[in-house]
Amino acid sequence: MKARYLYLLPALAFLAFALLQLGQSDPLFWFGIYMYLAICNVLALMKRLSYLLIVLGFSLLLLFITSNFPPIEKWSLQTEEGQRIIGLIVSCNYMGFLGIIKLYNDSYK
Repeated sequence: MKARYLYLLPALAFLAFALLQLGQSDPLFWFGIYMYLAICNVLALMKRLSYLLIVLGFSLLLLFITSNFPPIEKWSLQTEEGQRIIGLIVSCNYMGFLGIIKLYNDSYK
């Protein structure tokens, strides 16, 4: 089994997260974010993920984090704002991780 098939696990996880968001108060925003991450994983699996998609996704997620940043007192999984900011931070970190993996793989071509 090739290691690139490991991209299927996060792709399926982000797809599940996207589908779970359909019942929330603002489903399109979160559905879009999680589907973007799922599509990036599928593109990485097919070796079609470009640096432009990674930088665009990372930059937009960073913009969403800084524009929606609640006070630290609200950073808890019990509040909706806390769940949102933690979800954005995890998503942004994952886009950065995809970029590092792509750089690593491209350096050994």
